[in-house]
Amino acid sequence: MSSPKVLIIGGGIGGLTLAQALHKHEIHFHVFERDPVVSYRSQGYRIRINGDGITALQKCVPEAVWATLEASASTTPMGFTQLDALTGLEPPKKGAAGPPPGARNMKSVAFDRTVLRQVLLTGLQDSISYGKAFQRYETTPSGVTAFFSDGTSVSGDFLVGVDGTNSAVRKQYLPGMKVVDTNGRCIYGKTFITQSLTSSVTPKAQKNMTIIEQKLSEDDTLSLFLEPVRFANPELVPITNVTAGEVEHVRDYIYWVLLAKKHVFENALARNEDLLRLPPTQAAKLAVNLTSEWHETIRPLLTEQSETLASSLRISAAVPDIQAWKPSTRVTLLGDAAHPMTPTAGFGAVTALRDAAGLLDAILKGISNDSMGEYEDQMRKYANEAIKDGKLAAEKFIGKFSFDGLESV
Repeated sequence: MSSPKVLIIGGGIGGLTLAQALHKHEIHFHVFERDPVVSYRSQGYRIRINGDGITALQKCVPEAVWATLEASASTTPMGFTQLDALTGLEPPKKGAAGPPPGARNMKSVAFDRTVLRQVLLTGLQDSISYGKAFQRYETTPSGVTAFFSDGTSVSGDFLVGVDGTNSAVRKQYLPGMKVVDTNGRCIYGKTFITQSLTSSVTPKAQKNMTIIEQKLSEDDTLSLFLEPVRFANPELVPITNVTAGEVEHVRDYIYWVLLAKKHVFENALARNEDLLRLPPTQAAKLAVNLTSEWHETIRPLLTEQSETLASSLRISAAVPDIQAWKPSTRVTLLGDAAHPMTPTAGFGAVTALRDAAGLLDAILKGISNDSMGEYEDQMRKYANEAIKDGKLAAEKFIGKFSFDGLESV
């Protein structure tokens, strides 16, 4: 039986992990990425992967790629600190205090997202096309054809949508799946660890995963989640500078995310400004302004940030439980395209990696309704749990919410 040709729509972490898995098993594939070049935009910063994700990633990639990933992982030890934003002190211990659910009681490894993506590109350069914004697909008895916004089309045997939360593949394949706006928003960014920063920021925030909170009202909290990202051998891990388009080595930094309900951010904006469309420097400025009353041992985390690397994000998620759909021998989904979830505890990356490993098994068995149905059934089970856990993690930062009545996105 000849190897199928797999069309992978999306060149993020999940798509590249699947590509590495297919490459490892000599299965024909091609990745189609909407960005015009590999270094077009920031891919985010720190990503922490727990045991299930590590097992799946190691299963999917060749040994040489795995060795490079191990060498490039962050060396920051796992620890947790909680601080009051206005005093800079640890609050009295309460039963609910602690890290987000995804950070508890499990072995995990932190990677820089850009480094992880660069390593996953190893050996795949001839199997990726950039500037390919997916528009639609058509299935036939003999295969599937993907159509792109540049007027081109490509045919294959099987198409995998790995095109993220706003997946165009999902919207065609599963138009009834409901993805909602949780009314949470965040600004994320990075602050390089410099002598100035280390001399001014509270030491625990330089060492541990940290949550810093300012209670704004009975219903509203402004939270900063952060984690230091340090590299044992940064000179061995070259990455592409997405701003300058040049190759540079990684530098130790603190990854942070400022989170609150939508109206907290919107109230600090000018009337004609849209949080989700702010350029990096304006997003950085907003983060600084919102934390203007914070303690002097915390504020440098924001005031000394790299202003060109800040970005804003809507916190959205699929509504659990994701209902079963009829499997297809031509199309399936992987990662956030299949099960969008809040980004607040790292569950999205882990489930995407598990998806890639599960889909590899299904393809190796032979693409059929049975093999795809088994893959999708298993995916829905752990993804539904991850969506619920992700909601709990989000509520730790933006307050409790119900999926009922939320606006679809």
